Amino acid sequence: AAGTLAPADIKIVLTGDEERPGSSLDVARRDLIEAGRWADVALGFEGLSVDADGLEYGTIARRSSTSWTLTTTGRQAHSSGVFSDVSGYGAIYEMVRILDDWRSDVREGNLTFNVGVMGGGTTAEIDDRGLAISSSGKTNVIAQTAVARGGLRTLTPEQDADVRAKMQAIVAL
Repeated sequence: AAGTLAPADIKIVLTGDEERPGSSLDVARRDLIEAGRWADVALGFEGLSVDADGLEYGTIARRSSTSWTLTTTGRQAHSSGVFSDVSGYGAIYEMVRILDDWRSDVREGNLTFNVGVMGGGTTAEIDDRGLAISSSGKTNVIAQTAVARGGLRTLTPEQDADVRAKMQAIVAL
């Protein structure tokens, strides 16, 4: 309304999923890279964040986008031994323990992590892309293997290293 942007040259570039832009990457990112070279200033907008009071706000920082894979094992046995010291709880219960401890104990500002896919049973294997898990088992057999994969986003390399150390300490318990 004040007319202050009238003399400005503004270029808008719309992109899709930044984690999976398509291939070849030089073609998928070409227009974005050209616009970045052209611009003096660039603003990126994703869906606005909402705080606990419902106030919407934008972000001014870019977090990393990495992933993790967790594999747990247990002693395969008949389910009647699940509460014994001999058989133990198995891979799935151990997986749940670790993931729940991560959820409750590894919380801090500018951090998000998520379990994207998981599976367990007598067998459990994740595919080469880390996007699908095949598993099999019986309801009366203690799970031998469980696999989970998820995302981890941090603001700095130091935060990433610190969070991963906390996660690994929980795994080691």
